[in-house]
Amino acid sequence: MLALLFLACAPDPTPEDVSPVLPDAQATPVQPQESEFDFWWGRWSVENLGPSGALWVNIGDAEAHIQPILSGRATLEQWVGTVNGNSLNGFSVRSFNADAQRWDLKLNWPNGSPAPFSSMVGTFEDGLGQFFAENVSGQSYSRFTFSEAQADSCQWDSSYTTDGGGHWTTTWIMEFSRLDDPEAADGATFPIADPPESSRCTDESARQLDGLVGAWSGTVRSLRADGVWAEGTTEVAVSSMIDGCGLLHFADDTWADDLLSQSFGAIAHAGAWYRIGATSLDPTLRTARGLLDGDTLTLTEDDALRERWSGVGTDTLTWTLETSADGETWEEIVVRELQPR
Repeated sequence: MLALLFLACAPDPTPEDVSPVLPDAQATPVQPQESEFDFWWGRWSVENLGPSGALWVNIGDAEAHIQPILSGRATLEQWVGTVNGNSLNGFSVRSFNADAQRWDLKLNWPNGSPAPFSSMVGTFEDGLGQFFAENVSGQSYSRFTFSEAQADSCQWDSSYTTDGGGHWTTTWIMEFSRLDDPEAADGATFPIADPPESSRCTDESARQLDGLVGAWSGTVRSLRADGVWAEGTTEVAVSSMIDGCGLLHFADDTWADDLLSQSFGAIAHAGAWYRIGATSLDPTLRTARGLLDGDTLTLTEDDALRERWSGVGTDTLTWTLETSADGETWEEIVVRELQPR
């Protein structure tokens, strides 16, 4: 399907400069624009429409579950349905980038085979949201548009251009009808989906992390800027997503004086493991890539941050965040020790 092919052409995420987010760090100030996707929160029935001559006809139906995460500072989409007779599972997360004054989108819609995350950026103006991806040629773009947002309905469409935006051709429309109100998706309250018995991800390496799925609890330690380790408790939820091609994970960390910090991540397989993540203190979406070696998954971001899941497939799981100034010497800054809840 043309719209999905253009989505796959979006460039892989590019790591950005990062700095550790610690429990005593100041949170990024909340921006008014962070509420622009609130209208989409909830569970929706979706009618997929495709062009047939001068008409738009039904090409499949779906259900979309759109949830606020990170205390409402980001929006999570999970989409399951059919298009042109084929089953399709989709995922996206959207976060407002305060520095760039735009929305950053990370998406994964494996169309027949596993895929890494793709990226789009855009803004809302007068209630119209437009989000763009550009391929290597610089002339062919895909555009996703949100419009006609009402209390119980909204519309999304996908279009493309081959002349740098001079002319747009729409290939797919989704008409959303609300089924129920939104539910928060942070940490301990997140519903966990088990990996499917069979899925498009039949490659054995794509199912390496199924043992992470479940509810976990334990302790968390974080190195503050003053060199003192803070201690707290943590609740972690890991769920299968996109037809077994990836995982969602959430953590609710509770510190002294009931300070709560939340983190979110998504991992997808496409020959290697690709991860995106953010925190409630800083909802900027970060990217990393890595491999599973034995029972340890190591994901590195721009040789500056390294995330390690040790004990994959066992009942004793350790999650560690490390930082490096030179890409060779690493220092632990956050450690979670977890057991099944």
